[in-house]
Amino acid sequence: MLAETTFWPDFWPNFWANFWADLIVGIVIAGLISWVLSKARKVEAKMSVRTERIDQSSLRLRFSIWNTGKVSFRREEIFWHALIDKKIKPQRPTDGATDEVPVGEQRFVHVKGILSSPVFPSRQTECFSVTVQVDNVAPGDLLYYLSTAHGMFPRTMKINREDNIDMKTIGHVHVGLTNR
Repeated sequence: MLAETTFWPDFWPNFWANFWADLIVGIVIAGLISWVLSKARKVEAKMSVRTERIDQSSLRLRFSIWNTGKVSFRREEIFWHALIDKKIKPQRPTDGATDEVPVGEQRFVHVKGILSSPVFPSRQTECFSVTVQVDNVAPGDLLYYLSTAHGMFPRTMKINREDNIDMKTIGHVHVGLTNR
């Protein structure tokens, strides 16, 4: 009979204390699992350029999408945009539609298209190439942004409702040299 008399007065206070402790621990564990899974499925992409010297005054620029994340992009999942400063005199690109975009004092050739191949993690897939009439490419001459089902890249990219690009948030293309 002694057990029955002490069980019920202690039951509810202990029940609620255990309930709230279990709930808090469950929320913390669920948050940690969510964080670990989001890091494992990191989605990130950039545009890069390889340069090939044609002669003393011209270069061929080979633009590629570089998957720096951990998730594959399927074919036709990336809509790419490259902005090439007109001062470097770009010739006709091998792929994509073009138009001209004024940005302050600068004028850019806007080359855009849909990537027709998949891009696997840590791999690059070429988009297009273009010949320019300069002996080197300066920072700020080549800009980009990517539109995907996973969002805009670079992640800082901002476009307002009138489709105006905030040029402070646009990506700068990584340029790598290849001499041939």
